[in-house]
Amino acid sequence: MKTFRWLFFLICWYGATGSFAQTNDLIWEIFQPFSGTFAELSQTTQTPTLTKVITSFYGPQTSPDLNNYKSRIRGYIFPQVTGYYTFYIASDDGSELWLSTDTSRTNKRRICLASVYRSSYTSNPEQKSDSIFLTGGRVYYVEVVHAEGSGGDWVKVGWTRPGESPSTINDISGQYISRLPGSEVTLAAGNVPAGRIPINSKNNVLYRFSVSSALMKATLSRVAFKTGGTYTPNDVKCFRLLYNDSIPSLSGARQRGSDTVVASGDSLVFLPNLAVPLNDTLYFMLVADIPASATENATVFIQSVSFDDIGFKWMPAKKGSNPLPAGGVKTIQNIHPEAISISKDSLSVVAGYSSLLTATVYPDSASFKNVYWISDNPSVATVDNNGKVTGKIDGQVRVIVMTYDSLLKDTCLVTVLPNNSPARDIAIVPSVVFLSPGESIRLSVITDPPYITRQTLVWTSDNDSVASVDTTGLVTGGAKGEAIIYATLQGALQAMCVVYVFPQQQETMPAEIELYPVPAHETLHLVFPQGSFREAAVVDMQGICRQTKELCHNHETLDVQSLPSGKYILVLTGNTTKALMFIKE
Repeated sequence: MKTFRWLFFLICWYGATGSFAQTNDLIWEIFQPFSGTFAELSQTTQTPTLTKVITSFYGPQTSPDLNNYKSRIRGYIFPQVTGYYTFYIASDDGSELWLSTDTSRTNKRRICLASVYRSSYTSNPEQKSDSIFLTGGRVYYVEVVHAEGSGGDWVKVGWTRPGESPSTINDISGQYISRLPGSEVTLAAGNVPAGRIPINSKNNVLYRFSVSSALMKATLSRVAFKTGGTYTPNDVKCFRLLYNDSIPSLSGARQRGSDTVVASGDSLVFLPNLAVPLNDTLYFMLVADIPASATENATVFIQSVSFDDIGFKWMPAKKGSNPLPAGGVKTIQNIHPEAISISKDSLSVVAGYSSLLTATVYPDSASFKNVYWISDNPSVATVDNNGKVTGKIDGQVRVIVMTYDSLLKDTCLVTVLPNNSPARDIAIVPSVVFLSPGESIRLSVITDPPYITRQTLVWTSDNDSVASVDTTGLVTGGAKGEAIIYATLQGALQAMCVVYVFPQQQETMPAEIELYPVPAHETLHLVFPQGSFREAAVVDMQGICRQTKELCHNHETLDVQSLPSGKYILVLTGNTTKALMFIKE
């Protein structure tokens, strides 16, 4: 039985894009004391002494006045117009302004500075940047580092936008800025003092906290409370975790779990698994229900709180136990990656072979160091999720690794060298082609192994008047008839493709063969001289064999009901070969 095969090859490129939800504010981080340099300040993972939300690129005078500190402002700028921008910085005392060419902190460079106290943007030429071309709608990482000795303390950034007079310097307002992606959990001390719990009451609020999500959605998965006091299980009927999505109040609050304890020092564990909406806050309250039979001098309070898992869409928050602050507020913040580096700047690999790249994310204490890998031309070389690079054909590609958090990236130039191993086999796809005069199709060659070089591939036709072929494998139909296209590799291996050329109009059916009805709908009847053909194959115009049938009688029927409408070739083989065109409606 003759078999027709059609092979398809599909190469897919998978990319990743990052997007930001603009917050229109920045976080001003103040470190007191901090004895390190500006470079160390930029990289520090130290918890800030104080953080402030600023709604423009201006860190105002601290109140009460602080002395001998360093501060940092990091985030993104969103230019709305494409063109050349000039930046300015002024501060009390010194400061530096850094800008990246994209969202990556690794591509930042210092563009201007105030080496000492500068009262205005134009006090010294060093405060003015060169003209910098920015694309409207794109996002750029920006960073300010600032030092304060004594006296006044502030820092601000301004710019001149495209089309504005060089003398026009505007402060950068909130519509052009956004804080770094990340989320924070604010733990606020409960408003019910430790001590005696009133009896015959419910909903005694022992502890309050809130979960705020900035730029990325957060999920509160698990929270545990360690209790203290003097009580028995009969004194406290139940502890419940309630939450409110609008105000920190019991009014309208919903329950997200309950638990009981046996004795003082036991822990309450809740698994709320509650998603926090983007740029929103949920307010949580731990309450105790006190039955009427409670001991008169029973007391209960919260000794400590542990958030064991606060997960985010791209990155989890730093885990660990966080004791209840004494009458204040404690904030858990993510440690963002500052840089990423690939183990090699360049790599050479032979087609058909693989090599491993590794990526290192800094600092080591970053909360989320997951990365993904991309090849900018997978037909030349691919890279998997572990950094394994595999050469396909000779050429060059860029392999890119990126962090999910902050979209930092690094690249490696990969050169795929030719594999000069001899091929073991060769095939043309498709192996059968049906054309009309003047119609063309490009043939492809597959080899075993698939990655060998093909400079010695030669195309020929045994009948150029029926079908011609050029040096790239492009076949063009000519006169009616049959031709064989050959592909010869390295002067030794050879594959062939059979090309049938039919006129646009259906010719008169050979007298000895009857094919009806034409066009066909459900059944195609075939009548031919007894014993002349042994098999029939229905092939579409792309060379794909749709069905075959062994011919046992001189009158056979073929079921064509499932075929899509269009033109088909009926190939009859036996003592001779015939190819007939029919139409299915």
